[in-house]
Amino acid sequence: PILRCVVKLIDFQAVPEHWRRHFVDEHAKVWQIHHPNVVQTLCRGVIADRAYIVQEHLAGSQLREQLGQPLSVTQALRHARQLALGLHALHSQHVVHRDLRPENIMLRADGSLVLINFVMAGGMTGDSAYQSPEQIADERFDHRSDLFSLGVVLHEMLTGQRPVRMALAQPGFAAEQVDDFPPLPRTHWRLQPLMDQLLAPRPQQRFRSEEHTSELQSLRHLVCR
Repeated sequence: PILRCVVKLIDFQAVPEHWRRHFVDEHAKVWQIHHPNVVQTLCRGVIADRAYIVQEHLAGSQLREQLGQPLSVTQALRHARQLALGLHALHSQHVVHRDLRPENIMLRADGSLVLINFVMAGGMTGDSAYQSPEQIADERFDHRSDLFSLGVVLHEMLTGQRPVRMALAQPGFAAEQVDDFPPLPRTHWRLQPLMDQLLAPRPQQRFRSEEHTSELQSLRHLVCR
């Protein structure tokens, strides 16, 4: 059978040196990830001044195409759980997505979700509407930044509307200078504690893992409730 794939090219001359190092280091880790909710990398490398990534071809659409109206709670939580599983696979290899948003989430033919473009995000600005406060403020961030982005995506799946932040920090300002997101509709009041924890302004406020070995494993159990 013919194997369809996607080839992505990056001009190394057009990106800063630190991003080149990021690409090489991160992709060495991504190569080891085999998970149904993470796009499969088939091969990668650098030729002259161009880096290339060969990945599986995904025939489905972007998650963005499902949004614009609220998803059912069951569907939204099913999607969120798959995203949490995919993030866990990335984070277990010490890879932070950095640009989690509906445009970087694809659907397979069976409707399951797949994370894409995480390797590309190291040198990209991304969409600040989905970024954590510490990422917007240009502070040091880790995998908990992806949990914040997951909260934004889940909020949008439940409400059908792209969340509008009441105030947005600018680079150079403290991460705490981001106001809360608007609350979920009253019909989703049971999910508000989960949302509050995902969207907490400080990383250390997002998850406590007394019962699990990692914060993301804790998230997986919460989402499955």
